[in-house]
Amino acid sequence: MGVLAYEMLTGALPYAGGTPIQIAFQHVNADIPRPSLVAPELPTEIDDLVATLAARDPDDRPPDAAAALVLVRAALATLDPGALDLRHTTVAAGSPRHDTSTDLRDDEATTTVEGPGTSLDAIPTTAFGEMQPTARAALVTRSGGTKDLDGPPRPRRRRRGRALAWVLTVLLVLGGSGVGAYWWFTDGPGAFTLVPRGLVGESADDAAATLDSVGLAATTTETFSDDVEEGDVVASTPDGGAKVRKDGTVELLVSRGVQMLTVPDGLVGASEDEAVAALREAGFEVADTEREYDDDAAEGTVLSVSVEEGSSQPHDTLIDLVASDGPAPVDVPDVTGSTGDEATAELEDLGLVVSSSEDYSEDVDRGQVVSQSVESGAEAHRGDTVELVVSLGPPLVEVPDVVDQKVEEAEKTLQDAGFTVEINELFGARPLNRVLFQDQDPGTKVPKGTKVKLTVT
Repeated sequence: MGVLAYEMLTGALPYAGGTPIQIAFQHVNADIPRPSLVAPELPTEIDDLVATLAARDPDDRPPDAAAALVLVRAALATLDPGALDLRHTTVAAGSPRHDTSTDLRDDEATTTVEGPGTSLDAIPTTAFGEMQPTARAALVTRSGGTKDLDGPPRPRRRRRGRALAWVLTVLLVLGGSGVGAYWWFTDGPGAFTLVPRGLVGESADDAAATLDSVGLAATTTETFSDDVEEGDVVASTPDGGAKVRKDGTVELLVSRGVQMLTVPDGLVGASEDEAVAALREAGFEVADTEREYDDDAAEGTVLSVSVEEGSSQPHDTLIDLVASDGPAPVDVPDVTGSTGDEATAELEDLGLVVSSSEDYSEDVDRGQVVSQSVESGAEAHRGDTVELVVSLGPPLVEVPDVVDQKVEEAEKTLQDAGFTVEINELFGARPLNRVLFQDQDPGTKVPKGTKVKLTVT
């Protein structure tokens, strides 16, 4: 309607071009020119009305003919008499006021307007509702003169102002045809359709067929999806229900199914840091690493993985690692005084390694533990070594020769060497007070503290 009004007001089309494509391009990319650029006498209100009717954005245009009619009437109401050069409303003598529901005849109410331009027939007052006369009604003659209603009538002069009023009426009647139809199907609502709903979840082939059935083309792009089966539509651009040109294209996002990733090899036995880095590089998320004591694996070494190495797993699989916390701690017991065999068994049951050696001891019986390298109550770890010293008994001492020595001298010599002495008087007395013989052969080595029996006389 805006384009039609422009042509009626100016005598020319607003957009010029050699082909329909060129004209359509201007429809899309250029606002309609102001009619007053061609016909300067046209008021601003008319420029605004045409611009509104021909706005490029559909939301800026009247939604229907009823709304457009409101705008036309509003524009007419704002025009002062000078704009239309309205002179009078004539009523044939003896004729009753014309009802707006009745067609006008030449002898009924007509309105003449004065202004430059070609002449037109009188506009019916019913076109925009009943027009109000000016303060001084007059007839307009063809020669440009006027005559008061109370004087003899003179010929009427048809003016451009009257043509303007006719334009406002006719464009509402004819707006649905001609240029209006061209606009409707090239850039208006008739150029668009709606993207079918329900494409999401359909197979790509079915969705493309649905689009084809409404004249739309389809392109596909693949993506991974945890929720939509492989080969089905995840989303469309534009969405279902959105407007798209009738010859447009809808992009279908098609599911490739759940994304699968490959678990790296060589995780077990690697350090925790190396394993975590390898898993993250492969695209996996790693849970907090659990730790277990292990007698053989060094602290921080990966002991196990929650999924099989080299296997294919969904991308959102959370990988659990178990790493060594080293050997478990143990409290070392006191094994001194136990036999060497008893002490060794007790320590090895705790996971400790036992190393034994022997030494003489004047205080600990032979075969019993004299000392241990890790004190009782101290913390060690499984696999740690505890050294034991097992007693060989008292040290060996060479037996001195005390035969024929005075008893007191022999006794002192033996005692100083570490022996105990027993005196046996041969005749119940010791008249000579000398050692007759000794039961331990001189020069032999016996344990310190051994008893040497002396026979004296």
